[in-house]
Amino acid sequence: MDISKYDKADVLQVLYNNALTFPYPEVDFKPDNMSREEASDCLKHGTYFDYLFGRVMKVDLSGNELDTRLYNRDNGPNAAEKAIESLSTCAQTNKPKRMIRP
Repeated sequence: MDISKYDKADVLQVLYNNALTFPYPEVDFKPDNMSREEASDCLKHGTYFDYLFGRVMKVDLSGNELDTRLYNRDNGPNAAEKAIESLSTCAQTNKPKRMIRP
């Protein structure tokens, strides 16, 4: 997916805020949504995110193309595309979803 027209902090923020949570005790879990400033700070430390504060991400934001397969596998069909499209429509949904593990 082409993300070249978006700021990487905005992309990380919207993906994080729409990702499923995995609240394991050993994970540094953060229940709140991520602000743009927090996303910008995270990007100072790298551009690949596997799990971030207890949310499954599996994204590499180093380039202008985002491979959405792993994010979508773990967060639902077209989850990344829907989240990023919300940047264009300004209809961003910031309510995190909680995954119930069997």
